[in-house]
Amino acid sequence: MDILIKNGTVVDGTGAPGVRADVAVQHGHIAEVGPDLGMPADQAINAEGLVVAPGFVDITNHADTYLTLLNNPPSESLLAQGITTIVIGNCGASLAPMTHGRLINVVQKWADVREINIDWQYFGEFLDVIDRFSPGVNVAGLVGHTTLRRDVLRDEIRDAKEDEIEQMQALLHRALQDGAYGLSFGLSYSHARSAKREEIVELAKAAREAGTLVSMHLRDERELQAEAVKEALEIAKEVDVSLEISHLKSVGDEAGGVYKATIAAIERAAQADDLDVHFSVFPFETQHAVLYLLFPEWAQRGGFDALRKHLQDAATRQKIVHELSSMNIPFEDYIIAEAKRGKSSVGKTILEAAKYANVAPAEFIVNLFLAHEGQVLLFHRCKGESHLEEAIAHPLAHVTSAGGGYSLGDVESGALVHPRSFGAMPELLGHYVREKSVLSLENAIKKISGAPAAKLGMIDRGVIAKGNVADLAIFDPATIANRATLEKPYQFPQGMKWVLVNGAVAVDPDGITGRRAGLALRRKQ
Repeated sequence: MDILIKNGTVVDGTGAPGVRADVAVQHGHIAEVGPDLGMPADQAINAEGLVVAPGFVDITNHADTYLTLLNNPPSESLLAQGITTIVIGNCGASLAPMTHGRLINVVQKWADVREINIDWQYFGEFLDVIDRFSPGVNVAGLVGHTTLRRDVLRDEIRDAKEDEIEQMQALLHRALQDGAYGLSFGLSYSHARSAKREEIVELAKAAREAGTLVSMHLRDERELQAEAVKEALEIAKEVDVSLEISHLKSVGDEAGGVYKATIAAIERAAQADDLDVHFSVFPFETQHAVLYLLFPEWAQRGGFDALRKHLQDAATRQKIVHELSSMNIPFEDYIIAEAKRGKSSVGKTILEAAKYANVAPAEFIVNLFLAHEGQVLLFHRCKGESHLEEAIAHPLAHVTSAGGGYSLGDVESGALVHPRSFGAMPELLGHYVREKSVLSLENAIKKISGAPAAKLGMIDRGVIAKGNVADLAIFDPATIANRATLEKPYQFPQGMKWVLVNGAVAVDPDGITGRRAGLALRRKQ
């Protein structure tokens, strides 16, 4: 054998109780699972007192839209928490297909697009690029609806014509044939918000015909969340497609009752309508937000370029400032996490930064957007009763990071990344399982391995079984814990002892080994 993992408690990712067993690894796969295997191996790992779990499958990841996948392929912050497979292309934005140069602007709200040289067009070519970059984790991709829309309509905000929907379908078909795992929508963002139901349905049908899922970032995540979920469920029922609702949130005092109603609606759809529907959550109260989404909806239409033009016109700017001032935005709850053209405001709330600049908060937001070309990310500290524990424990929930892959050295950037990028899985296993007993260890591991893998149709990952790929996470259940905070996010977790990716040791007790054994995964037809 290449590796023999001895004396551990194997929690296999199915939800079954953990059992004491050995795991033998050869040629990147699990060769045997059982007690006291006693076979010779090139490397022996003593897992006494440790849990041996499948490598975690992060079904909602943003390493592509944050551009960390290309800027930092090793993705140490993901590996260090036991994530071995990420799913990118979420929330309507994917880095392929890219049929024209300006399309990279689809991710400009999250990252500085000037950092990237695009040398691919189609989805298969993008997967080839990922392989050339030798990623630290496996990478599976969804096709973003917004990307498809801007492939065809460019920057126009209007209804798509029948022939344009057909062009989007053709691009989607090719991407799915190239190995994409499904289609994602980001209906709250400006270029997707104008999409009519017919367009959404026709593209969802293409995903269904290919046997893939549809992932949906809801059209509204606040007061109108219930209506947004109803829309998603109705479309899934009409098309009969597998649905994943991305990072379901409870935002603000007014959202508590809405959140309960939302989960109840998802339950009814799964039971009464027999829908294959799940939702993902990340295990933190604080949300991540994009600055431009604070602006009035009419001002967002057309994206960054249109909003910049509005703000450069004196009369329109004054109207926007007036509306921002009357929208009851809790400026004290929004922390500036990242601003691309300077760091002086990072770490301050909008209210604090506005006071320092001696301007009203609404005026400060406008100035901030213009100064940083819109590329400003925020933390939103949510108030009100939390329903996060209920969501995490729900049978239909997958737990995800919704983050990107960073290195410890990225602290020099001066930006504050969300701690979920460093500690989502340890936060689940340490805080919610060990400390709060919100759910069992076996159930938690299923939510981050076997369940999301099954949702995606990954037949050889996510579960520890003979013949499956040897993606493994070995940790101490007594000490596993997230160490990343809002103020100091660049910290690896404690308690994660070993991580194997495709049978190669990527993390050992000394830390990141430097082995980059990840692959671009292509869905098997």
